[in-house]
Amino acid sequence: MRKTIQPIAFLLPLTLGLAACVSSVTSTGMRAPTSSTSHVSDSPYQGDWLKPSADLARRLRDQGARMPYLHTPQEKYDLVRWLSDQGEVAYPLLLETVATGNSAAAQIALSALASSGDPRLLPVLDEIPFPGPETGLLRLERARCHMVLGDWDHAPVLIEGLGSNAPLVRGLCLKALRETTRMQFGFEPQGDESDREAAIQRWEAWSAARSQDAYQQG
Repeated sequence: MRKTIQPIAFLLPLTLGLAACVSSVTSTGMRAPTSSTSHVSDSPYQGDWLKPSADLARRLRDQGARMPYLHTPQEKYDLVRWLSDQGEVAYPLLLETVATGNSAAAQIALSALASSGDPRLLPVLDEIPFPGPETGLLRLERARCHMVLGDWDHAPVLIEGLGSNAPLVRGLCLKALRETTRMQFGFEPQGDESDREAAIQRWEAWSAARSQDAYQQG
C-alpha cells in the first residue's frame, strides 16, 4: 500500500509548504526487498536489518555520497523520498550518516528515518549522541525524528524551539509537536510575544507533568 508521510519539518527550512514524502511500506513500516539480498554492507549499523543486493548497495553508497552536496529543496526532497522508498535496507547507511555525517547530510538521513515510522530504529538512535544546542536545526530534526518514531522524551527540545527569534523555526517546532501530540496549547508562531510566552509555559507544564508521570510509573 502507499503511505503518505508528513512533510519534512526541519530539513528544508525555507519551504514550509513542501509536499509530503511518500513511500511504499508494509503494515510494519517496511518495504519488502524486490531483489535478492547479499551481505555487501560493511556499515557498523548493519545489525539484523535486511541486506540489499550488490547493485542496490552500490546505489545506496552513491546516493549517500551525494547527501552533503545537495543545494536545492527539490534535490533534497527527491533524495529523501528515494531513500525512504528503499525501506529497511537503507537503515544502515542512514544511521551511519546520522552518527558521522555533517549537519546537512545528517538532516537528510533523519528525515528519511522519520518517514519510515519504524520504532525499531529508536534503540539504535539512542546509542548515537544527541546533538547539542549549538547544532541548531540538526538538533531540532533529531528531536522530531524521535517524536515521529514514538519517543517523546526529546519534546522539550522542540518546546524550547518555540521560543526562537525566527518565526519560521517557531512554526516548524509547533508543526512537529502538533502532528505528534495533537495539541497546540494556543501557541501561534506569529502571535503576540506575551501570548506566545504564555503558550510556551503551558507546553512546559505539559512536558513536566508527562515526565513526572513517567517517573512515577518507572
